[in-house]
Amino acid sequence: MISKIHPLGNFLNLVLAGLRLGLKNYQVEGKWILDDYSYFIQKSLNYINFTPPEWANFA
Repeated sequence: MISKIHPLGNFLNLVLAGLRLGLKNYQVEGKWILDDYSYFIQKSLNYINFTPPEWANFA
């Protein structure tokens, strides 16, 4: 669907598929835990010097 909207969509689909393959999904007491994804988001935000709002807790 994204590729129909913008030509960059094909590239983004490949990147997102690669990210999904690298995630470690496991359940603890019925809740899905995505440690690698939260780590990736935190490091990406630090890389682009993004300062999250005070209410956001990326710990």
